[in-house]
Amino acid sequence: MKALITTKLLLIALVCLACGVQRVSESLQPALIDEMSPQAHSELQRVVSQAMGGIQVTVGVEALTYESLLVVELGRKQMRSIGREYSRPTKFQLVSDGDRCLLERLTDGKLWELQVSCKLKSNIQ
Repeated sequence: MKALITTKLLLIALVCLACGVQRVSESLQPALIDEMSPQAHSELQRVVSQAMGGIQVTVGVEALTYESLLVVELGRKQMRSIGREYSRPTKFQLVSDGDRCLLERLTDGKLWELQVSCKLKSNIQ
């Protein structure tokens, strides 16, 4: 009997969690970095490196200022350092909920918050 109650409670919690995640992802829209200052560029490189498992990455100074998509390709040296010979590019998208700027890895939807100023892409003409 206790197992049945526990299972039901876990199911209810899982459904509630799934609904919350869906609401967050629905409110996110493509965004662009307002101004790529040296601090913003450093923050972007730090977060992309973290999202790529800590490997060192080089991100262009205009990344995410004209397009909300960022594609990161690893060189042979980087692939060997993480134990891979061949790797597909990793795609990210800068998104915002109106208050925060988040970098989303498109393969799994994982989000990292960026401490930069950004604007919704839909507001730009």
